[in-house]
Amino acid sequence: MTDFGVVKLDDPDFDYLLIYLDVEDVTEALEREQERLRKVLNKKDYVYSIILDLLFITGNTENRFMQCFYCSGEFQLTFARCVKADLMIRQISSI
Repeated sequence: MTDFGVVKLDDPDFDYLLIYLDVEDVTEALEREQERLRKVLNKKDYVYSIILDLLFITGNTENRFMQCFYCSGEFQLTFARCVKADLMIRQISSI
């Protein structure tokens, strides 16, 4: 089973939406899924801005969406932060 749904966004702030589909630790899931996600996100020497939907962990709270970066095949969680998602992202995420 995959832990993430991946959606390419046409958004000025975010390149991809990752919808986390489990209630376990998201960092462990990112490590497990890294190879599959690398095939979808990989573009050499490019930094993607990723928004993670953590609905099943946080519920529909202000901490539901987290931004991180994906660079050269690795998720950079050091500077991850909670962000507010606009209506378009919330609608895509709820499908």
